[in-house]
Amino acid sequence: MAFLRRAITNSRKGLLGLFLLVLLVCGKSVTGWCADYPNQVIKTIGGLGLNNPQGVAINPAGSYAYVTNFDYNTVSVIDTEDNTVTDTITVGRRPTGVAITPDGNHVYVANNSDEEVSVIQTSDNTVTDTITVGAGP
Repeated sequence: MAFLRRAITNSRKGLLGLFLLVLLVCGKSVTGWCADYPNQVIKTIGGLGLNNPQGVAINPAGSYAYVTNFDYNTVSVIDTEDNTVTDTITVGRRPTGVAITPDGNHVYVANNSDEEVSVIQTSDNTVTDTITVGAGP
């Protein structure tokens, strides 16, 4: 996913370029498109040990991607420089959506079957809080 860092860094739209980045996660791979490269797949990365990935979020620096693994109840942390999984974090059951705070200090993961959101501290990739939110977050 080094392409992600380049796409974000090279975007003429600055941080808005981050929001124009679209990632499709399916099967066991991640595919990326960016507004700066219209109508073309930039890169597909497989072999990362992902299982039924549902959501992906990129930290503000563009250095890490956080991918939810629906079937494993985990979040994979991917270094975008060399496209390797650097950490795997256990969260609640059936994680789907994922978002990162603007300062990059926390990741929020919606755990569909547990009706809760896990809060991950990015400095050490640990779950620091679990928030009950109700059915199907």
